[in-house]
Amino acid sequence: MRAVLVDEAGTRPWDQAQIALREWYASGLGETLHGLIAARASALLQDVYALHCLQLGGTRYGVDLLTGQGLIRRVHVTGDGCEGLRADPAELPLATRSIDLVVLAHALEFHDDPHRRGPAGG
Repeated sequence: MRAVLVDEAGTRPWDQAQIALREWYASGLGETLHGLIAARASALLQDVYALHCLQLGGTRYGVDLLTGQGLIRRVHVTGDGCEGLRADPAELPLATRSIDLVVLAHALEFHDDPHRRGPAGG
């Protein structure tokens, strides 16, 4: 396990970025972009069947981009734990090969090493 940096208030960089992003998505331009992203995600996922689905990050607070009818069990991972599962996206508490579909919503932009691969065999 690696060390996670926090600021003076105990907030991790991922949490800070998600808070700032949610604030931006509350603006007029953010609302417009969210509508476009949500519509595109819905179109892409409408015919997808997946038993275990995972969304990392998001566009707006509480917004689930996993909207397809064939997406059975959905979990939304955030740093603040208000939606689904609280976890550091770089250190997910999930078993290898346990997720069928992953949606990354602004997850790689805020990661210190977005090209890092998981453990061997994952």
